[in-house]
Amino acid sequence: TNISSVNKNDGTVTIKKADASSSAPNVIVASDNSAFTGSYKQQDGSEVTVTGKFFNGTNTIDNSKLTFENGSSLNGNNIFSNASELVINGGTNTSSDSKIVLNDTSSMSLNGADLTLNSQISGSAKINNNLTGTFTVTGDNSAFSGNYTQTSSITVVDGGIFFGGTNTCLL
Repeated sequence: TNISSVNKNDGTVTIKKADASSSAPNVIVASDNSAFTGSYKQQDGSEVTVTGKFFNGTNTIDNSKLTFENGSSLNGNNIFSNASELVINGGTNTSSDSKIVLNDTSSMSLNGADLTLNSQISGSAKINNNLTGTFTVTGDNSAFSGNYTQTSSITVVDGGIFFGGTNTCLL
């Protein structure tokens, strides 16, 4: 399934199984959806890949996977819970007013070459930095209390605040 754009400024977009016997949907969000300021909900093990600009409202991801590809944009207030996974590939744009909340057993993986993270991250889950280039942090991430693990790359804090919690570098 491909969502090319959502032009309505309010309302709700929900991506989930059609019923209990259905398989989890796989969706590609292309185009510019940043004008949408309503509620986006993703659940039931669905997998969404973003190649354009993501929704700018409150985005709730529950037991699902959300992947941002090179050249895409992460916007809005993004809340991850119940083993949800956020994957940000190098080259993704994150707006300075976007927020990422990683609750309980959720995780975030950073992959690819270079990435600048302008978002504010909080929560108690885990972040795995698998980048091969430079990871630049410009947002205030002091409210993050989970586990950050860096397996390679260079990390630069440029006007931001690095992650609270446990930080491990395996270089």
